Amino acid sequence: MCHILYLDDERIILDLGREYLETEVGCKVDTTTSPDEAIALFTQNDYDCIISDYMMPDLSGVEFLKIVREKNSKIPFVFFTGKAELNVAIDAVNLGADFFLQKD
Repeated sequence: MCHILYLDDERIILDLGREYLETEVGCKVDTTTSPDEAIALFTQNDYDCIISDYMMPDLSGVEFLKIVREKNSKIPFVFFTGKAELNVAIDAVNLGADFFLQKD
């Protein structure tokens, strides 16, 4: 079973994403709206993938990605965001994101 860490500042998005990933895909999903909690969870658990929003008030998804890459450069990292500009997606991939999905 895959184990996913999912960070987003919108609780409703987290709940919908977790429900889908757990029921339809069969993954275990840890969710949080707190970047600090996400960092703590990441350091305490082994995850198969990380999903993160790009734009958050306390810590940007890019800053979170940099922390993750410093600790584990191989874990798949997906941005799932409403920020859909091409330059944002290019920046995310150049900084080490594996995939960039637009919320719709």
